[in-house]
Amino acid sequence: MNNVIRLAQKKDIPFLYEIWKVCFGDNEDYVDFFYKENLGKITSTVYCVDDRPVSMLHWFDAEFVNGTERRPAKYLYSGGSHPDFRKNGYYAELIQYVTDYADKHGCVLFGKPATQKLLPYYAKFGFLQDACFRILTFPPAKKVPIKTKVLTPEKYNLMRNSAFGSFPHVEWPYR
Repeated sequence: MNNVIRLAQKKDIPFLYEIWKVCFGDNEDYVDFFYKENLGKITSTVYCVDDRPVSMLHWFDAEFVNGTERRPAKYLYSGGSHPDFRKNGYYAELIQYVTDYADKHGCVLFGKPATQKLLPYYAKFGFLQDACFRILTFPPAKKVPIKTKVLTPEKYNLMRNSAFGSFPHVEWPYR
């Protein structure tokens, strides 16, 4: 058996789709959109068994800003293993690969696990469990009027970054 960690390639997309669907349950349109928009623009690493991706982890470039300090950062996104290959430590090796990269290059790593149950797992790799997220949802039956304007990604990032001001935050490069 030949096991290796490498960057994802176009030929891997069918395997990445399969892993994504069983790990997250997203519809095909979303997964299509993600790969069409991002493959080649982000870092996608895979753990392969005999050249077949069985675990994946994607990371987006970002920058951690704390006052005048700016550090490169990586946002970990949509990582997991195919159920047939779980409990072998493959995903753990991918996370270790990324944390070693971050240590070597002075990057801040962050992510948002899919469920609360995963927080202790990521803590084993040095991730802190103190981040707090809140999602606001509206019941489908209730109509809530919201006035909107078209906003370019560049303008959104400028507004977002100035709103955070002196608070520690992450800035996203416009791709």
